[in-house]
Amino acid sequence: MVEERKPDTKTSSLVSRNLVVCGRKTTVRLEDEMWASFKNIAKSKECSINDLASRIDRRRESGQSLTSAIRLFVVLHYRDEATGTNFAKAGHDGETGNNAFYVDLKGKPGAGK
Repeated sequence: MVEERKPDTKTSSLVSRNLVVCGRKTTVRLEDEMWASFKNIAKSKECSINDLASRIDRRRESGQSLTSAIRLFVVLHYRDEATGTNFAKAGHDGETGNNAFYVDLKGKPGAGK
């Protein structure tokens, strides 16, 4: 289960949530809109946000924060939808290119590496 902590609206627009990523607990801070988008993507891929975050974690660039990787994943997902581009088919599936954390989850949970 994901634990949610509401932000102090006077100091931050970020919401911290605890996730289990690759078997370890971690906290990720994202804007409400990013959390909502991330949850929608996970739902559309028929997986939990913990599973999706774990897949992103395994594919992210060395030195890149998980929070940054999630944000970029969300942006690339919606750019993919808007433009009809499939980054995985274009060679940006984590094997080559600058989008090494991008996860092709068009199939069932467990797709990708």
